[in-house]
Amino acid sequence: MPRRAAAQVRRIEPDSLHRSRLVQQVINKVMLDGKKSTAEGIVYDCFSEERHILRGPLPPVIRIPGVGIDVGTVNPTAALMLGIQAPDREKGTPARLVFMREYRHDSKKALAQKTDAELSRDIRAWVGHDRPQWIAVDPSAASFKLQLFRDGLPNVMDAPNAVLDGIRLMASRLRVMLYKLQMWTAPHLSGL
Repeated sequence: MPRRAAAQVRRIEPDSLHRSRLVQQVINKVMLDGKKSTAEGIVYDCFSEERHILRGPLPPVIRIPGVGIDVGTVNPTAALMLGIQAPDREKGTPARLVFMREYRHDSKKALAQKTDAELSRDIRAWVGHDRPQWIAVDPSAASFKLQLFRDGLPNVMDAPNAVLDGIRLMASRLRVMLYKLQMWTAPHLSGL
């Protein structure tokens, strides 16, 4: 029996520069060892809401390289689908990665946890007819990866867990405009 009361879910306040909760969420994800100023420096140096957030319809996607899944038991389970946007020759823009869709299950809000089989069913329905080249799953979720494989999702693999390398890669790709976020595909972020 826990000695403390359950932690309350805190509302994320907007960041001080862009006044955006989305930007604050990115800063919180980047933050390591409580070094908020370092995280803000990384994000603010490379992120521009005007340049990186797409609003409106999804641009044409020519390929779906993958899906990344972070399985949570206490924290939410989240998945993101990456697509490659076709280059626009008229505007002179190159092909770019686009976060196409998001899946999210928050067991605290739903007041129910899902089994591996239930999560696998949800992910398969969410992927639908799209065929990502790979599905990278949190390495600690061995039983969930096995369930996905048994349920017929091909190319399930361990996601790399090198946090600092991932932050550096994300920052460098944001800086050169390789990533775009599609706001309408992330319902829990849509009011940010």
